[in-house]
Amino acid sequence: MFKKKNKEVKLGDQFIDFSGEIKKRWEVIELVNRPHLPLHARIREIGREEAHLTSVSALLDQSLYKPIEDKSENNFLKQKKNKEEIVNPLK
Repeated sequence: MFKKKNKEVKLGDQFIDFSGEIKKRWEVIELVNRPHLPLHARIREIGREEAHLTSVSALLDQSLYKPIEDKSENNFLKQKKNKEEIVNPLK
């Protein structure tokens, strides 16, 4: 049997949406737990007021959303350089 990863979504977690050409940054503002339905999260695009409802399983699907570890305003789309790309200015 496959082992399920024990991941969870919490209030304040942020994700990047990969569904369109423009990458949008979303924040979890509410968790919706209704009987007989999968767990859902109400998410709001950063800088906007309207919210969307999506399943937590969709948020955890890395082909749709990527969790943001560094929540600072300017770092969520920066690419980290590979070791080969880092240049030592002293050489």
